[in-house]
Amino acid sequence: MLLIMPPSALGQSRSPQLEEPSGASAHMALNIDDDSGEITIEMVTSEFTFADGMSTAGPCKEIVAPGYEQSSVPGEPQLPIYVGLVGAPPSGNISIEIRSMESVTLTGNMNICPAPLAAAQPDAGGVTPFVEEPTAPAPDVYALDAFYPQQSAVISELGFMRSQRLARFTLYPFQVDHVTGQLIYHRFMRVAIRFSEGVTQTSGESAVEDEAFERVMRGLLLNYNAARNWRGFPLTGQEVTAWTPPADAYRVWVSQTGIYRLTYDELVAAGFPVDLVDPTQLRMMYNGQEIAIRIVGQQPDGGLGPDSAILFYGEAPKERFAPANVYWLSLQPSQEGLDRSAESGGRRMEEYSNNRAAQASSETMAVTQLHLEENSNYVSSLPMEPGFDHWYGRRITAVGAGLTGQQDIVMDLDPVSSGNVVARLQVALAGNVRGPHHLRILLNRTQIFEGYWEDRTYQTFETTFDHTLLQAGENTLRLQLVNDAPGQTVDMAYIDWAKLTYTRSLQAQDNHVDFTNRGPGNWKYSIATFDKNEVEAYDVTDPTKVRLVLGAVENGRFDFSDYQAAARHYIVSATANQLAPLAIEQANSTDLRATSTHVDYIMIAHPDLVDAIRPLADYRTRHGLNVMVVNLQDIYDQFNYGRASAQAIQDFLKYAYTNWPAPAVRFALLVGDGNYDPLGYLTTSEPSLLPPYLAMVDPDLGETAADNRYAAIVGDDLIPDLSIGRFPAKTPADVTAMVEKTMRYEQAPIDPNWNQGILFVADDLEGGGGAFQNFSNAIADGYIETNSGRLALVPEEYARTKLYLGAGCEDGAPAVQCRQEIVDAVNEGRLFVSYVGHGAKQYWAEEQIFNQDALFQLHNANRLPIMLAMTCLEGFFHESEANSDAFGEMIVRLPQNGAVASWSPTGFGLASGHDYLETGFFLGLFHQGLTTMGEATTFGKMHMMAHAPANKYDDLLDTFVLFGDPALTVRSAGREPVVDIQHQFLPILMRD
Repeated sequence: MLLIMPPSALGQSRSPQLEEPSGASAHMALNIDDDSGEITIEMVTSEFTFADGMSTAGPCKEIVAPGYEQSSVPGEPQLPIYVGLVGAPPSGNISIEIRSMESVTLTGNMNICPAPLAAAQPDAGGVTPFVEEPTAPAPDVYALDAFYPQQSAVISELGFMRSQRLARFTLYPFQVDHVTGQLIYHRFMRVAIRFSEGVTQTSGESAVEDEAFERVMRGLLLNYNAARNWRGFPLTGQEVTAWTPPADAYRVWVSQTGIYRLTYDELVAAGFPVDLVDPTQLRMMYNGQEIAIRIVGQQPDGGLGPDSAILFYGEAPKERFAPANVYWLSLQPSQEGLDRSAESGGRRMEEYSNNRAAQASSETMAVTQLHLEENSNYVSSLPMEPGFDHWYGRRITAVGAGLTGQQDIVMDLDPVSSGNVVARLQVALAGNVRGPHHLRILLNRTQIFEGYWEDRTYQTFETTFDHTLLQAGENTLRLQLVNDAPGQTVDMAYIDWAKLTYTRSLQAQDNHVDFTNRGPGNWKYSIATFDKNEVEAYDVTDPTKVRLVLGAVENGRFDFSDYQAAARHYIVSATANQLAPLAIEQANSTDLRATSTHVDYIMIAHPDLVDAIRPLADYRTRHGLNVMVVNLQDIYDQFNYGRASAQAIQDFLKYAYTNWPAPAVRFALLVGDGNYDPLGYLTTSEPSLLPPYLAMVDPDLGETAADNRYAAIVGDDLIPDLSIGRFPAKTPADVTAMVEKTMRYEQAPIDPNWNQGILFVADDLEGGGGAFQNFSNAIADGYIETNSGRLALVPEEYARTKLYLGAGCEDGAPAVQCRQEIVDAVNEGRLFVSYVGHGAKQYWAEEQIFNQDALFQLHNANRLPIMLAMTCLEGFFHESEANSDAFGEMIVRLPQNGAVASWSPTGFGLASGHDYLETGFFLGLFHQGLTTMGEATTFGKMHMMAHAPANKYDDLLDTFVLFGDPALTVRSAGREPVVDIQHQFLPILMRD
């Protein structure tokens, strides 16, 4: 049985308001059964103290046990806990059971404080503090006559990190019953972690990943030596297929729905071999399936000539990141999705003539829809649910009790039927305040609906009304928000969209009509008000099998008939209205399905940035990595049929990891800036070159950039399986600047004058967000206990400079003084610049102790630091508005000067969570032998997941992004030897 050094007494409490406990509180031992893999853990908790605390219900008690974390479910009792990480076999159940305990029951008024609630506070000087505040005790827990928690030991699967399955366990040495006032204190616990399928050892190469991964696992897992023999992959969830575009295919880009005409001249301009093709073999593909096309104006010999054109039905894009849809024109079928042989030729539109036209019944009305949607407001937290794009139109605001706010939507309708029919209206809104909402809908001043919903939620309403309320031309839809809830002073909601389904008379508007008939049957249509003689009708009900329905124009009226067993959707339009594509271009996609050798490093670049990133790829290749530069459009082609997609990028990385030769890819670099407005809704938005992975991950902000998801490719979890970074470049010149800084940084000789210096900067604000300067001191001056003795977290030979607001910058303008001292220190040169405190997108702290203006005072081209921004929003690179760059991306993109890399947040976060990240970063870099930024930041995240209370800081796993090259070798002045800390529990920080 191995003795494990426990988390020890903190010389400085994580919660500064608590009484200082004394003495070591725990000893632990671990034993692993070689046959079953069963892990036995013994924990002795020797000392604890009580401290006075406060909840919203009044005074309460806090339990302080040195070396333990605190449970964190808001409103439930906050108790000391121990959290650890173990490796598990790739399949089977994982369980934990208590084998024996020695306990003491304490009686009295054991009113334990509830865990606080983390939330963003009102804006203060441009920053939005994200802090923990006291909360009310949860009635369902505090009023229950039972001990909390019910179980003193719990375990759950965390997921897979590459080939290693991980499980996180939590031990509770205390349980409390608030009804009886009793507290159980478990002085001794023996627990066993069991695996239902036992363990089988893998052998040879399959049991070992690259050395950096092994170092990460060695520093995280209690049972590393055993777990490394259990490597494997999930049984499901790894299936990703790639689509192979047809050879010599051309992309046809479209943005609207309708009938498209590709002219001979357009094809020639795109380089399409019009004189060499056999038109019978022309094919059009969409979503991997062949669709029917129509070729007109062929030469007498059947070839293409100047009057030729290819007609097809194209649809507007419906995906969040795709500003255009892609159709594929080719001379041969793809390998998937073609249900006819090459000899049979391409699929053509059926030209249909109704042979029962004489018996057809006349139809003068048809159903049509009007969809109205504005996208002018991006609200990332509305609603706090996945599956929404968070774009809204106008806002309705009702200010004052009993008052009403409203917005009018003007609807321009086609000729409206006067028949005895009903119309249907659907409206989607999202409430933007907590509390009830009262909605009224009026059409042309007549109320047609009244409804209610609650809180900041998304709601769709539907109503029907008499068709006579509609009129041809302009109609006014009024949405009213009635602020009549008791005690509510303001109500607010955003309009997402409105959809009107009504019956129209069959008349053309601008030589065009788009309609759905009212049901099956043999129908004859006579559509008036055409002023063109060239009119065609298309049945587009099935977009893959569009039919040309033959008809005729006479005296401005187009007549056709159709016999069908179901309702059909028609487009009837003058040929002059047929649409032109946005562009036609030859694809020339590189096949990403296979590579002849393993790849260590994938660089994914926007097409405009591919050439600019190649010097870095060549540099990494010369230094021993197998590098592949991948054109982003090739990923879109093969993993989303050509359309822009964040999911396609993740799918590609998962495919490459799973299918390319081993060892699997270790690094990925995203080359290109991206934002939350890829469709360009706002005229002020910049182009989104490489999309952020937008996800609902921040507990307050809601949706934000979560590039970590691109790296979470093994299993259905959030754990990064490779090290990922981003060059937030807008232009090739930006890429070149970052490439040159990266190579210059690595190639410069070690200079102890700056390679051995670290700058620690901290805000002066305390409170629920954390005592920032204490957290900074804990990193700068903390140490770890190992089996071989005590070591400084930051080795002693590194000079520490501390610039703390209010503690060293105390003249008449402390922010100005601090800002200048930070600039001077960075210009002198520092290996790292660490900041702990409140922040905003463009600066640190409310006082702006370091801001974007200060970056232009930097002249440190040969002394580039790495930034560790333990703050909020400083890495919010996905802001769409031009000239609104985040501080973290700007300092890395800055030519010549600035920083070589920055580890920055795209969301909020608690200082206590940031502390886990930064602690893990330095542990990995200085004490686990990790050498690159990607590996060190990954270790920091996994350190947090291994030792923080379950789920409390999971958002930080996603919101912290690395601006810079993940393969960047940190230029520390002499590397510390690898410390064997596999048999100790982390974090083991001593606060001086």
